[in-house]
Amino acid sequence: MILNMKKKSNFGLKVLSMAMIVSLMVPSSIGNIVTFAETPATTQSTNTADAEQTFSFAKAFPIQKSGDDAEVSSTAVNLISTGLDLHGLAGATQSTYLRFADVALPTDAKITKAYIAFTARDASTAAQSTTINVTGELGTQAAFSSTAASFASRTFTTTTMSMKTPRCYRKYHFQHRRRFIYC
Repeated sequence: MILNMKKKSNFGLKVLSMAMIVSLMVPSSIGNIVTFAETPATTQSTNTADAEQTFSFAKAFPIQKSGDDAEVSSTAVNLISTGLDLHGLAGATQSTYLRFADVALPTDAKITKAYIAFTARDASTAAQSTTINVTGELGTQAAFSSTAASFASRTFTTTTMSMKTPRCYRKYHFQHRRRFIYC
């Protein structure tokens, strides 16, 4: 880009405008991914030729259709539930699979922070906490099918993130600066 700066008094404004434009540019390796800035995007640069640029983006990947979430027990698959019983029903052990279809990321993308959010529909009656293990699926991610065996045959990443939920979903009620917890 060429800047035509004729007056020195406007130099600061033009440089600021250029900095704002540069901070919103996406490197060509990201391609046509649709993103929006989570925070004002920044670039880190030095005088070296191999300096890495850092951009801050947020992208949401919702579950797109009913068949993209599955509750799987040893003998049955539920692809049509309107909610996810992460702990299983009546204490029965089950696995919950979530499929985020059409997630296209460039090969050189570095994910530095990711999260998943669940909203509680109602209070849990589970006597113990639920362990959630998050992992990825390697290769082509086929759509979910109605057989439990189709889930066991998938190849998952060896890297896993685990967390435990509270024993029950807590409903908070505040009254006169006192907090009441109902489980």
